[in-house]
Amino acid sequence: MLKKFLLIVTTLLCIIQVNAQSNKAFVVGKLIAKFTKVNMKTTTEMMGQPMEQSFITSIKSEILITSATDSEVKVQEKTINVKMAMEIMGQELNFDSDKPNENEQLKGLNDLVNKVTVITVDGNGIIKAVKYDESAEKLIQSSMGSNGYVIGQTLDFILLLPTDISIGKNWNKSINANDSKNEYTYTVKSIDNGIANIDFVATITQDRKNEMQGNEVVTKLAGTMTGKIYVDIKTNFVTSRTTTSNLKGTVDVMGQSSPTEMTMVSEEFFQ
Repeated sequence: MLKKFLLIVTTLLCIIQVNAQSNKAFVVGKLIAKFTKVNMKTTTEMMGQPMEQSFITSIKSEILITSATDSEVKVQEKTINVKMAMEIMGQELNFDSDKPNENEQLKGLNDLVNKVTVITVDGNGIIKAVKYDESAEKLIQSSMGSNGYVIGQTLDFILLLPTDISIGKNWNKSINANDSKNEYTYTVKSIDNGIANIDFVATITQDRKNEMQGNEVVTKLAGTMTGKIYVDIKTNFVTSRTTTSNLKGTVDVMGQSSPTEMTMVSEEFFQ
């Protein structure tokens, strides 16, 4: 049951992404440090019993822009460290990629560390292709049931701003990729020293089929996302983002449909 629950949890961790686009932030040779922290709580009904679980994940990554033209940009991303603290079915699990780990459920995560992923995007930052290190790709396909990055979505360290950016400005954005539909509304709250403070709200709909560790997983979730983004108005470079997501639905795996509710708070910082 623990393995089954970990499949569900991993699916949920891969679902929520806030995306952005622009090529003004694409400076060849630019090295970006990315820090991500995710605090997620779920209630999942399995075999008629509700189970409340909590997860805290911290990830440190490096992003390098290797080439850029008006029509195509190549970006290399490398995960430097992963830390996870979980409580699942009364069992505490901890992982730190900098330390030895013999837990069969988690130690494979070491294959994600210090491996280079090459992401190719168009001039607007929309992902066209992804190439993983071979060992990392095997882990992603076997445990996440997807390619990690989603073709058609956009990179996370940029946000395309309107040309007439000003306080109070509103605009909408729709993202449809990988069997999901996200509708965003952005509002500029303030602009200080060239940095825009932007609030956003979104409706999220997911209806996705994947294969994870040989099992078909059908995920159907819907709900809302709210958050705040700080963006350099000259380069469209995102300096930080906070997001709160509330979703409800079902995850079908191993022949069982599990009603699921999820609350997730994420923080991202780019330097």
